[in-house]
Amino acid sequence: MLGVRSVCHHNGYVLFVELTNDKSGYFDVSPYLDKGIFVRLRDMDYLKIVKPDTFGIFWPEGQDFSADTIEHEIRNMKESCIDKVRGLVNSSRKILGMVLPDNKSWNMLCSSMDVVGDTDQAISEYVENQETGCLQLYGLLQAFFLQQDAIGSIAQVLGVDLPGHSKLKWIREIRNNAIGHPTNRGNGRSFHYISRASITKHKFAMLSHIAKEGSDKFIDVDIDRLIEDQRVGIDSQLEKIHYHLCQIENKNREEHRDIILVETFHSSLDYLLQKIYESCHSDDRIGQAKSHIPMIREMVEEFSKQAESRNELDEHTNYISGRCIYALDQLDRFYSEQSEFDGQVVEVYCTFLEIKLKELVDIAKEIDTQYQKDTS
Repeated sequence: MLGVRSVCHHNGYVLFVELTNDKSGYFDVSPYLDKGIFVRLRDMDYLKIVKPDTFGIFWPEGQDFSADTIEHEIRNMKESCIDKVRGLVNSSRKILGMVLPDNKSWNMLCSSMDVVGDTDQAISEYVENQETGCLQLYGLLQAFFLQQDAIGSIAQVLGVDLPGHSKLKWIREIRNNAIGHPTNRGNGRSFHYISRASITKHKFAMLSHIAKEGSDKFIDVDIDRLIEDQRVGIDSQLEKIHYHLCQIENKNREEHRDIILVETFHSSLDYLLQKIYESCHSDDRIGQAKSHIPMIREMVEEFSKQAESRNELDEHTNYISGRCIYALDQLDRFYSEQSEFDGQVVEVYCTFLEIKLKELVDIAKEIDTQYQKDTS
């Protein structure tokens, strides 16, 4: 009977559930929150004390969901698991900051994510293609092997401890015996033969000779079952990786959520810029305008500092910040060396500064919006 191995709160009203059939994924309880006793689950503290049992998940006051219901919901809401991992890696500055500086790790991760997608495509092509033979069988088994290796590499780079998966281990054993090392497995421990006459689209037979026992045994391999078990196992491991990455990203957001980046740009910013503009056409405004340069510089530097602390100071943002500082340096120079003062040139720099500051403010607003909610 299907049951639940583990369950924990993910974010919002979403739980991460691992079933006893090795499937795992996210279960959203929000559609049930207006129904009877499930209203109680609106209380987030109560929601988080969920427990697993033999048949599903439950709460102390009688709310429960069966494992069958959870499996159905997980299946219906599931998007491509590798696309979820890839999307989070590419969008999370915290996660990028973990792997991008290390060229070896970054390339291993990119290569591995591509291989997972490519081998998934290869497996789908096997299913859709009507041709049957040694080439197709060898290709399918090798795709299983490469996909499992790629998952291991993703987990290694991202620091995820993946537990062993019995069905994936069995598939790997079949591959190693059939096409990996059939002629001398385990330094003479066993020898394996695929019966060519037995190969069909859905199955094949393999003879194994166990040297120590001096015995032979035939194994009928169900290819459809291998494909299903591979997909279930790979999806389960990718869900675990995605969950781990969500925890990293959400912790980073929680740590910085109370610091609103857009507030580093004081409400007086427009006033300060206006006074600098006025200095372009009035010499008696130069002293006041010069005193405003350090105030704007402090805002830009504080924004950069706060963005860097949460790994959000990417190349583009750093470039925009640098352009602001450059414009401020030029304005400060013009105000300090009034013999070279040219109101038209100052106006150009001031206009440039205003444009770049607006870009920084827009970036700050975008980051603030992102950090007000957990990723999922």
